[in-house]
Amino acid sequence: LSLIWRYSYCPVFQGATSLPRDVFRNVAFQFAALSEDSGNEVVSESMSLLNHRLMEECEKLSQNQSFRDAEQRYAFEQAIVENGRRIDAVHKRVLKTDWINQVRAGNLEYLELCNLFRDSDSFTDPMRWLEKLQANSLYAANRQMQSIHHALFIDRHQGNQTILLCHKRGPDGLVHRDYSALSDFAGGAREYRPELTLFPQYRNDVDFTPGNLVGELIRECDNIQETAFKKWVPNPRLVPLLKGNVGEYLFDKVLKSYGVTPLSDQQVFERLEPLVYEFFDRFIEVGNDLLCIDVKRWATQLDDLTRAEETLEKSNNKIRQIRNITSQKADTEGQKQLKAVLSGRYERIRFVYLNVAYSQNPNNLMWQDNVDHTIHYLNLLQTDYQYYQPKNRESGRALENSKLSMTLDINPMLLNLLGVEKLPTKGKVS
Repeated sequence: LSLIWRYSYCPVFQGATSLPRDVFRNVAFQFAALSEDSGNEVVSESMSLLNHRLMEECEKLSQNQSFRDAEQRYAFEQAIVENGRRIDAVHKRVLKTDWINQVRAGNLEYLELCNLFRDSDSFTDPMRWLEKLQANSLYAANRQMQSIHHALFIDRHQGNQTILLCHKRGPDGLVHRDYSALSDFAGGAREYRPELTLFPQYRNDVDFTPGNLVGELIRECDNIQETAFKKWVPNPRLVPLLKGNVGEYLFDKVLKSYGVTPLSDQQVFERLEPLVYEFFDRFIEVGNDLLCIDVKRWATQLDDLTRAEETLEKSNNKIRQIRNITSQKADTEGQKQLKAVLSGRYERIRFVYLNVAYSQNPNNLMWQDNVDHTIHYLNLLQTDYQYYQPKNRESGRALENSKLSMTLDINPMLLNLLGVEKLPTKGKVS
């Protein structure tokens, strides 16, 4: 605040100095980190009176949104990390290994339960989603799932205190290396805001004109994130699941806007077999082709690139299995009538890895398809560049020099694969 401090001596400068909330909080985090080391006393003692006043205000802010003592803070931090580990372990062991494999083996009793974990209520109304899960008899009877049920979301109110949930401060004073480690204001280095990684945050180059599809999608996400996590916040280990759900939600909105209907689970099982359940998120028939689409949020600045690379490795196995299934059903004689009907159904099978997080990340900088045009890596959104002729505000006459306009639009190559003509992205999102 050195510049403000100098202004405070100016007779023209009158009144209190106001700081934006985010700036105020960031300053408070810095003061908290400084106060942890007694060697920093020389820094605090050499500050101006105005900065001392600021430090006092920051300490009040931190105290009002933190646990009353270090013991409570430590217990909370340990519980969050331990709950996160259990969430990962149970989901991997029960959901991904047991229940999904039950569906793939043809036990469709588990289909509704598995699809609940893809429900949009998971990020629009967490409490309603938890109630839906608990209402499922298979879920309610599973002790492992019950052991983590109340740990999936964190209540902002701890006892009779309202806590500002933050990423834990590491030994170096910065955000802890473990992204799942949380703390309160006093022990944090940055506010924990999972909505920033779950929902699109870009505003530049978005056309918010009523009826524009991209603008409507961004506006709808804004409305969701304003209310979704006001009371209950997802455990960091649950965020990857929610990211996938948000991605599918946005893609389904795009499909509906263009009148494209993906195959239902039952149709997929009839045309292929239950083994392919959740190999890909959506299966779509386009003429004589089958599109297998995996919706991702790949390698944004706040994501882990390693996870995206692991996904690519796993995808090769999925592609091979689907190709084997379709070739067996097309070439084998004497099988059931359903398999005979499938014979020769698809001329070509295309695999699409669709990134709904607009970014110039390594996976989407690859060429948009491979040599035989069957594997595609696409961004859902793509920047559309157009020149326009600006006009003089007063006279309304066109100016001499053109300007470049950039607008986010639905990727035209995706629309081409879906068999949709390139039309303006108009139409209400429903």
